[in-house]
Amino acid sequence: MQLAIKYLVENNVFFLVVNYENDFIGMPLAGKPTLNDLQNSKSLGDITPNGGFLYDASGVKCWTNVFSSHMAYWSNGKRFAKSIVKAYNDGYKYFYSIPETTEK
Repeated sequence: MQLAIKYLVENNVFFLVVNYENDFIGMPLAGKPTLNDLQNSKSLGDITPNGGFLYDASGVKCWTNVFSSHMAYWSNGKRFAKSIVKAYNDGYKYFYSIPETTEK
């Protein structure tokens, strides 16, 4: 998995996870890593970012019950497509965000 993440980041590929919040089959990522997190990871070695990123935007609001939420993607196509576009924009900004420093 570590090499796949490195490949994504270095080869301008993005990986998004977008699920409805009550979709019991949807699988969110374990966390929301940033470039800084990956660069600090000893297991990945040197990373040369080239626009790729990964982001988890699970938790999109859905007004169906838990049993029909997995099929709700089909009946809410426009709204879900907008959620994907939002996840892409938010994910890129989040992944490449520069951590705030507090200087005294």
